[in-house]
Amino acid sequence: MRKGISVFNASLEDFQKFEEGLEDSVNYKKIFTSDFERNIEGFANFEKLETDFLLIFQNREVEKLTEFASIFADKVVFPAVFKKIPIAFFSINDKTDYTSIEIQGSQVHNEIREVSNLLLIEQVFNLFEKTNLQFLTPQDFYENSEKELLTPIEKIFKTELERQKILFKAQVKIGNFFADFLVEQNGKKLVVECDGKDFHSPQKDKERDEILLQNGFETLRFSGSEIFHDVGKCVLKVKNYLFNKQTKSLKTVDKDLDFTQESAIESVSGPIRVLAPAGSGKTKTLTNRIANLVNKGISESQILALAFNKKAAQEMSARLELKKVKVAKKLNQEGVVVRTFHSFGYEILRESLKWNFELETMKIQERNLMFRASQEVLENVPKFSWNDAIEVFLETLQRTKMELLPLETTTVDLNGEILPFHEIFNRFLVFQNKHKFLTFNDMIYLSLRVLLKDKVLRQKLQNRFEFVLVDEFQDLNQSQLLMMQTLALPQNNLFIVGDDDQMIYGWRGAKVGHILDFPKRYSVAKDFTLSTNYRSAKKIVRHSRWLIEYNKNRVPKDILPFKNAKSGVFNVYLAEILFEQAIEAVNWIFEQKRLQKAKFKDFAVLCRFHEYQFPIAMILDSKGIAHTPVNYHKLFSKNPGKDIFAYLTVILFPQDAKEEHFSRILKRPNKYFTNKLVAQAKDWDSFVELKESEGLEDWRRENVTNFISKISGLVRKATSVFNSPSKLVTAISEEFDFKKFYEDEAKKADEVEDASDLTILEVIRTLASSFGRNEEFYEYVYKAIHDDSFEVVEDAQTDKIQLATIHSTKGKEFKNVVYFNLTENDGKLSDPELEEERRVCYVGVTRAIENLLITSPKEKKSRFLSELLRNPKFDKTTLISLHKNLAQKNLQLKQVETKLSGLEKQKLEIFKKFPELEGEFSGRLESSEIFRVEKEIEFLKKKFPELEGAELKTDFSLFKEFQIKKRIKNLEEAKQKVFDWEKKLESLKIKTVEKRSKDLEEGSELVEKILQKISKVKETSLQKVQDEIGEIEIEIKSRKLLK
Repeated sequence: MRKGISVFNASLEDFQKFEEGLEDSVNYKKIFTSDFERNIEGFANFEKLETDFLLIFQNREVEKLTEFASIFADKVVFPAVFKKIPIAFFSINDKTDYTSIEIQGSQVHNEIREVSNLLLIEQVFNLFEKTNLQFLTPQDFYENSEKELLTPIEKIFKTELERQKILFKAQVKIGNFFADFLVEQNGKKLVVECDGKDFHSPQKDKERDEILLQNGFETLRFSGSEIFHDVGKCVLKVKNYLFNKQTKSLKTVDKDLDFTQESAIESVSGPIRVLAPAGSGKTKTLTNRIANLVNKGISESQILALAFNKKAAQEMSARLELKKVKVAKKLNQEGVVVRTFHSFGYEILRESLKWNFELETMKIQERNLMFRASQEVLENVPKFSWNDAIEVFLETLQRTKMELLPLETTTVDLNGEILPFHEIFNRFLVFQNKHKFLTFNDMIYLSLRVLLKDKVLRQKLQNRFEFVLVDEFQDLNQSQLLMMQTLALPQNNLFIVGDDDQMIYGWRGAKVGHILDFPKRYSVAKDFTLSTNYRSAKKIVRHSRWLIEYNKNRVPKDILPFKNAKSGVFNVYLAEILFEQAIEAVNWIFEQKRLQKAKFKDFAVLCRFHEYQFPIAMILDSKGIAHTPVNYHKLFSKNPGKDIFAYLTVILFPQDAKEEHFSRILKRPNKYFTNKLVAQAKDWDSFVELKESEGLEDWRRENVTNFISKISGLVRKATSVFNSPSKLVTAISEEFDFKKFYEDEAKKADEVEDASDLTILEVIRTLASSFGRNEEFYEYVYKAIHDDSFEVVEDAQTDKIQLATIHSTKGKEFKNVVYFNLTENDGKLSDPELEEERRVCYVGVTRAIENLLITSPKEKKSRFLSELLRNPKFDKTTLISLHKNLAQKNLQLKQVETKLSGLEKQKLEIFKKFPELEGEFSGRLESSEIFRVEKEIEFLKKKFPELEGAELKTDFSLFKEFQIKKRIKNLEEAKQKVFDWEKKLESLKIKTVEKRSKDLEEGSELVEKILQKISKVKETSLQKVQDEIGEIEIEIKSRKLLK
């Protein structure tokens, strides 16, 4: 049977009758869906089954089948359809039992597995609609099996052909093939294949098309998605071919793709995972993949490309337009749709809900709605102010939406009080819907709910976008992942590009398991790994690879630098304090700028946390060097900034300090003073008199007395012992043990790029060291706290140093990078957290193109620094053994150099003997015989100048006439001799030239052999030994640095 069938309301007898009617030669496999429950393990590798025909008897209720949808769809149906194995599907259920399935958006929280299963069941029957002949009853099947039968999409295509009055024949046998439609007109014969792109083998299609072409038939293929989306446009292509065939220009595919890139873009159908390490050309691969799809006949409008951020989407669009690929500006326009997940979701919401996004009022309105929602649910918030509670609720709200957390078990922690969140969440959604309010994350979350609820819209988008490409797949959260999976159904023509080594958005709900488990989720997925880093210098690629290979939960990759990459600079500097690191970083920038004759915009300083930017910024400001702005207000508005400011105010200006300052120093660090006691400190005098307060327990009176004494001591010493900001801030933090206080109070930062309070305190101490007077630093802190625009003004100058966090530079690159303050994390990390931090470090290092400086504290240096510097091959080698190996390698190097020197000497001797080999020629032919003959000729010509045109000698004194005759006779004899000698000379020269040529040829061959030996020694022995020496020297240097 050439096509599959779907028969509903069938019994076991109907199924068996069909099986008995199959020819003995048919190689088939049959399964019962009831087997899923009894023998799940039996279907573990079912997708690898090779058969010509698949029989499925669906003998379960639809609800029960849904529980095993992943096996049914991913292990059985999808692989079979992908391999073009016809399926005979018999079901005890009515077709409406499948088509009436509904999904609610609210299910994504408590029933996300069920949502996925319902989508998979929908996928199966969407596929059957395209590939199978449909029969509502067994009787319908037996009555019509001999008639001309068409699949639903073939029926749609046939109806449109008839409407446009195009003559055709359906289901025509041509040789060994069946054609869906044969159209003959104007002397042209055209075979039209429906559903010819969804699941096909390009090689088999090519062979089939060649055979058809030999018989005078050309072929057009249309996918089910194309026909469902716009059948009129498909038939128009048929008419264009018949009446005015136009040659479609091919889109440009880059000629410099490497083997792995080319292999990835050549694969067409089905799910494809491309692992793209840093600098490996993932955008290039994505855009060339799209161009290649269009060249293979895929309509541009059937392609959806989803990028992680706006910059990536804009770059992809620009590259596609350079390739002459049409890019749709709006969702309803023709062309490739290139969007971020957020912008794509926003277009859906604007179209379906008519909601608009208001950035200016978003945060305020979100807080107001959450305040109303939480107040309606809760009477009060224990141990918390409402403002602080709202922050916790909003953070939980975003996690719930991004990660699709189960509402029934999602809670919030308010100072140890655990509260359920589902009522607050649902109440917030009610207010949100009422006010048509939209946040940035709602562009994905709400559009996902709309897609799940609106089956018509969902299938409209699924039918349009036959091919879905996703960039930075590793960073998708659960909402984005489910949106992608929904849009890719039913074909699953997914092309995902990402790097598990660069998954650094776990705090947004991304999970490294999404990309690692892709081949498990899509059992027929193809896998490609791009292995060349075209961005970074060799040293940077080498050290970053050492680092990332410490992660266990990853796909192993053989990451190599481009063969023509520069060696690069990889420097490390350790310092006692943060300020020294900042000074060294700025000095390094100036030195590299001088050496390279570079501009400041060629440099970036990357930090793990925002707060680390401030020491660098302050030094750059002191030197008048432009840089991207930093927000000092944000730094000092956090708890450590407010704490230090309150202490500075009381210590430096005790008479001017206010109640709020005394209240803060009395409460932080916690001294267990009562609120009643704290409230009595209105000014300095009342603060000093607290120790006299009535009703104080002895221990509390002692504590308050000691505290007042310490503050008074600092007031006295602020102008003497602690007469600099650095000394005073250090004294405050040590005297009141802020280090322990911040460690005990430590909580997860609001943002992944925000440092802990302990780190912020260190930064403030560093900033203080750049001021000379206490009052000067106090004034600076005062302005930073009370002016939210303090020193944040964007500099109009374009030549400036980039100061940024590593997270904000993902996807970017810089010629020169300073990785500033690579320090060990505060607190203990779990294994997954540690691996993500290692990935953050890897991303930071691989932003550098040529030169990298890493600064780190001596006492608290990160374990990642050791992993970056230590060569894994020397893990078990002692330092003594390294020095011994180095001595041996240096000896080998001298031996190799001696050998090279001998070869060079041989070469020079040959060149000396045969200067012609170097392009030098004296013009003389060296030979003793030639020399003798030339001397004979020279002698005769000198004796008889008449031989060279001189007049006959006649000035004889005696016997003149006799002498003249004798002269003439001697001349004749001399002339003959010269002739004979010259003839002999010519012969000698020819022989000499021939011999010289032969000698030169032998000399040339000898030189060539010597040069080959030299080249071989240099490329193998010399390069190998030099590389080994370099590796050992780097390892010794690294160990000394890390000691």
